Amino acid sequence: MAKEKKQLPFSQAGLVNYTGEIKSGLIIKPEYVIIIAVIIVFIEIALWKGVL
Repeated sequence: MAKEKKQLPFSQAGLVNYTGEIKSGLIIKPEYVIIIAVIIVFIEIALWKGVL
């Protein structure tokens, strides 16, 4: 027997849950996003101060 997909009901505020709809794309862990942002900030500060 095939498993049936359960559909969550739509909310009243117009928000829809699309977690089951993600099939492809770039998926990055939140930790990596924070690390990249911190590195960019440090590079910007170094450029602003004339270190790089």
